[in-house]
Amino acid sequence: MDRSHLKRLVSGLIAVFVLAVVLHVVPSAFAQIPMGDLNAVGASGIPTTDLRIIVAKLIRFVIGALGVLLLCVIVYAGILYMFSRGEKDKIDKARKIIRNAIIGMAIVLSSYIITTFVLSALLRAAGFGQNVTTGSSAFIEPLSGSLGVGIIQDHYPPRGAADIPRNTKIIVTFKEPMFLDSLLQPGTYDPEALLITGQMNANNVRIYRTADNPILPLVSTAVNVAVTSDLKTFVFDPVGLLGSPLEPQNYGVLLSPNILKLLPDLTTTVPAFPPPFADGYLWGFQISTVVDITPPQIQSFIPSPSVEYARNILVQVNFNEAVDPTATTGIFQQSVNPSFNFDNLQVRNETAAGALVEGTYVISNGYKTVEFITFDQCGVNACGGDIFCLPGGAEFTLFVRAAPLGTEPPQAVFGPTGYVGVADVAGNSMDGGGEYALLKDFIAQGPPTTLNALSIDNFWSDFSTNMTQNTERPHVNVLLPSLSQPDVSVDQDVEITFSEPMRISSLSNVNIGIAPRPFHEMWYWVGGENILDPTTNQVGGTIANMEHGLFRDYEAGDPVQSYYPIINNEVTTAYQICFYPAYGPPSDCAVTSAQPSCCNGVPSAFGTCPLPTP
Repeated sequence: MDRSHLKRLVSGLIAVFVLAVVLHVVPSAFAQIPMGDLNAVGASGIPTTDLRIIVAKLIRFVIGALGVLLLCVIVYAGILYMFSRGEKDKIDKARKIIRNAIIGMAIVLSSYIITTFVLSALLRAAGFGQNVTTGSSAFIEPLSGSLGVGIIQDHYPPRGAADIPRNTKIIVTFKEPMFLDSLLQPGTYDPEALLITGQMNANNVRIYRTADNPILPLVSTAVNVAVTSDLKTFVFDPVGLLGSPLEPQNYGVLLSPNILKLLPDLTTTVPAFPPPFADGYLWGFQISTVVDITPPQIQSFIPSPSVEYARNILVQVNFNEAVDPTATTGIFQQSVNPSFNFDNLQVRNETAAGALVEGTYVISNGYKTVEFITFDQCGVNACGGDIFCLPGGAEFTLFVRAAPLGTEPPQAVFGPTGYVGVADVAGNSMDGGGEYALLKDFIAQGPPTTLNALSIDNFWSDFSTNMTQNTERPHVNVLLPSLSQPDVSVDQDVEITFSEPMRISSLSNVNIGIAPRPFHEMWYWVGGENILDPTTNQVGGTIANMEHGLFRDYEAGDPVQSYYPIINNEVTTAYQICFYPAYGPPSDCAVTSAQPSCCNGVPSAFGTCPLPTP
């Protein structure tokens, strides 16, 4: 065989190999199709392609093609050696080509391994060692679906969180009351105590370093547990510091499928994780090398100071970080035993000699927002929900108490009834900043000897009410991703901007959700952030933000994957006015009392928007 024939043969082989690789790889790397809409109440098909993943796939394809090319070079060198006929120059040339090709192949293989590792990291939804499959099942995080459509409403640290301090507590909030023995070690707690505390049931709650896997979790005696009075929120407090002072470490929390919840009679128990999430719940986060010694602060509050409000306004306090729910939630009611009354936060009726207003304090928004609702029913909204009012024509003081300091400030004292003031999830007492929080200095000094005094690190503000009620209905002004927006990133949050200040505890995964079609396991969490009106310096609206597991990207041969965000009418304003009709884009969706729902931008008479079957 002469040299020209040999070159043509090798060139043909290279062309065939490269063409085969291109035809095989390109569709899965680049193919995508346009999908439908995103709407507040209804259906959306969201095109999901993350540019980082496309680039990583492209790099992997190029490296793969280079590997095929080097293989062809080795084949060429082998053919050259076979036809050398003992000629020393041809043999040396063939050996040189083979040697260089092997070196090149080693470089390509190393590059391929590195690129594959990086791509896998990009595809992993912050799983910290959990398996995340690719192909038609891409981006599905195992044991995650109970956050959202399942029983879990919130937890701390969040999924995939980084730089969590070593002295953090781990908090889980369920949507229904839980059977205490499932989460606390039987025999270690008093169910009649003012604050139920005990040791963790390590059989059902596994807190572990990811490197150790769930087979080596923290034992029961290594984690103390406190429970809110509604039996829904459990605060797990490790006795020792998590992690290491030398390097960050990944941790996981596994909630067992054996955990039970209570039915409304508060006696009968049933599994908390029914199908399709019957294997429990798992999430991961990263513990840093530092210990948190920074006190929490009040970031904003409603009502604004020295302003008169309609009497159906709720009271809202927003912190700059997560705070301990056992220190910030409870009920104040004059008729019960004073020992059972919650007063770490207070609404004082100064027109009635400073008497505390009766009502309930609830926490939400990643444990950063506390809201107060009174017991005084004064109306019903358009959805049949009760409206509760403050006394009308009155002057009020909103008061938030800092927790007394322990022997190692800024750590607060945790006594038999918990904290006697506000502390964060690391146990640091609040830096209240005094009146209107104007004197914040990042130093926790604790309250004065008189706990309820208006001084030192306590917080207070004033407002007043008139005899009216605000009945303004909320509208959705902005949706992101917008209607018919193409090429939505697989990790883009869903944002819903409301026209009114909202009750942030209503902006949760209880009332706002997302439905994948075809169905696949997918977590989601919803929080809220107020928008300050620069002209009045008061809250003019609220953004609901949905974080979620990665959308599934389209791959050739797969069915079209769509996502349907939904808002129900239990979402309410800070004046407890419900989202009805569902005013939303475009142009308020032309909804009416006869067609109150908005489905993909079209008004509908149905109470809910119909979705495709899973």
